[in-house]
Amino acid sequence: MFFSEIDYIGIFDNAKVHKNQNTKNRPVIMFEIDFCTEDGGTAVIDDVLIPIRKNSIILSKPGQKRHTKGIFKCYYLHFETKNKELQNILMKLPTAFIVEKAVEYKSIFTDLCKYFNKNSDDCKIMLESLILKLIYRLKQDSTDAPIFEGVESKQAEVIKNAVKYIKEHLNEDLSLEALSKKFSFSPTYFHNSFKDVMHKTPRLFVEERRIKKSIDLMLTTDTPLSEIAYECGFSSQSYFCYAFKRHTGTTPQKYTQTFLNKYKT
Repeated sequence: MFFSEIDYIGIFDNAKVHKNQNTKNRPVIMFEIDFCTEDGGTAVIDDVLIPIRKNSIILSKPGQKRHTKGIFKCYYLHFETKNKELQNILMKLPTAFIVEKAVEYKSIFTDLCKYFNKNSDDCKIMLESLILKLIYRLKQDSTDAPIFEGVESKQAEVIKNAVKYIKEHLNEDLSLEALSKKFSFSPTYFHNSFKDVMHKTPRLFVEERRIKKSIDLMLTTDTPLSEIAYECGFSSQSYFCYAFKRHTGTTPQKYTQTFLNKYKT
């Protein structure tokens, strides 16, 4: 078993629990994952203000302190794990971010509530599998998700739209100048706002997404590298190979060959 203790699983409605709409500042002693179902209120974790947004994840970690202000509703899970690898994964995840596959998260939390209320070995196994699935989803989805840690909601919303635009227009001009003009910001303000929300620069994010798309094309199609470079928005095949090696540590050809050798029967 991975988990030594599951403390709480359920649905939290702040309006029904706290009449003054605020909770007391308290130490966090285990991992606490909230999946927020409505806009409203503010979480305060280690003195950082986090606006509570619909379909956002708020992850509190052991050693932090937290409280909330205002009305909010969420599914919640409090648990402790002795597995060092899982601890490391959870500790590296951002404190708060928006998820796109809200239906899948709701399904996971609904099933967690269902099996938590049943006392059997089969249900315990199911609970662990659901928590592992949740951690997997959090790790995957937090990579490109807007991160809301002390960020103004209007600013975060613009960057969320910018992220969506970048993903859908990778073969177009995504320079800082083009993006800032698209979203009516000055280049400096857009750069700083993007970095505040995504914890990486626009240039790095664009290049990471282009490399990711190129890998998908390399492994699933017979498209020549020159066409992949163009389709992914690189100015030339040579620059694509240079950027690819900088991000992965190897060339596109060697990356593909290593993948094929790994799964060769």
